[in-house]
Formats: sequence, C-alpha cells, structure tokens
Amino acid sequence: PYDKLQKCLEFYHDLVDVRLNNQLALKSNAFWKAVISCGSLSGELTDAMKKVAVVRQNLKKVDEKLYHRMTKIVTIYKIRQQQEKVLQKLRDMACLRDAQLTVQMLLNQNDYPKALECIETAQDVLNNELRGVICFRLTFREL
Repeated sequence: PYDKLQKCLEFYHDLVDVRLNNQLALKSNAFWKAVISCGSLSGELTDAMKKVAVVRQNLKKVDEKLYHRMTKIVTIYKIRQQQEKVLQKLRDMACLRDAQLTVQMLLNQNDYPKALECIETAQDVLNNELRGVICFRLTFREL
C-alpha cells in the first residue's frame, strides 16, 4: 500500500518539479531580459549624460564667446555715443568762442547786420546745444 502512495507522491513531486523548472526557466528568461535591458538603459543613460555635458560645454563657450562679446560691443557703442556727444559739445563751445571773436571783428568793421546774425546764431547755440552747461550761464548776457 505504501509503495503505491510512494509512487503517486513521486509522480506528483516530479510533476511539480517539472512545472517549477518550466516556470523558473520562463521567469529566468524574463529576469535576464530585464537585467540586459537595465544594462543597456544604463549605457544609454551614460551616453546621454556625456552628450548633455558636451552641450553644456558648448553653451558655455557660446556664452563666453558670443554673449559676453556682444555685451562688450554694446557697452563700447554706448561709450562711443557719449564721447561723440561730448565732442559735439566741445565743437559747439569752440564755435561759440569763435563767434565772440567774429562779433568783435564785425563790429570793428562796422558790419552790424552780420554781427547781429552771428549773435543770434550764438544765442541759438547757447539755448539749444549748450543748454545746461554751467560755465556759459553768463555768456548769454555778454552777447
């Protein structure tokens, strides 16, 4: 009686063993596929990180070479505009100085209409181009 039970148990044991091995084989394949997939993802992630580092380096170079140079150019341009304004003011001052001498010369030559025209031009320069220049406050009265 026990032999029959023994054979029956061995049969079920073998059956469970075969099914367990089959399941392990199926799960093993899925496991190894997951491991391989994880490894390839890790490699792709490493490559992506390297590419991101290269892009960051390139952006840094662009920032250094292009952006900073452009801001420097804009700054230099603004300085140049300010210098041109100062130069124009200096030219206007020289014109005003010359106008005083010219008025004196025209008055000495008794050319009153041209002297008045020169005075009007000088007053126009004082009122417009040289407005706000403190050293010329009294010049208007002298004219």
